[in-house]
Amino acid sequence: MIRRRDVAVLLAMLALAGALYALLRPGGGGGAPNRVVVTIDGVQVFAAPLGAKGLYPLQSGGPQLNVLEVLGDGAVRMVQANCPDQWCIRKGMLSDPGDFIACLPHHLVVRLQGENLSPDGPDVVIQ
Repeated sequence: MIRRRDVAVLLAMLALAGALYALLRPGGGGGAPNRVVVTIDGVQVFAAPLGAKGLYPLQSGGPQLNVLEVLGDGAVRMVQANCPDQWCIRKGMLSDPGDFIACLPHHLVVRLQGENLSPDGPDVVIQ
């Protein structure tokens, strides 16, 4: 027989589990994303607020070229790349803090940062 106390305990556990999931998931707890940061070989080459709508060419020296689009509504996407696999374009739009796009042939990483997300957070190392 299920008592009211059992139901209350179960609901409290579910609420706690939901709160922990929201805080601990990748990008969670970072607030809304507010800027995009691009690094090439670990060196920051571009940073802009997500309100800076437009197309931004990113050249990493030589013939490597990527074009980043900031949509102005808190999202970004890679619209052009001259790499052979095109994974950075297939990634689609980013809109959550902590999300990233990596173009491995060009050693380029695009990352969204939120209000409370440290710039020294998780990183990608490409060798």
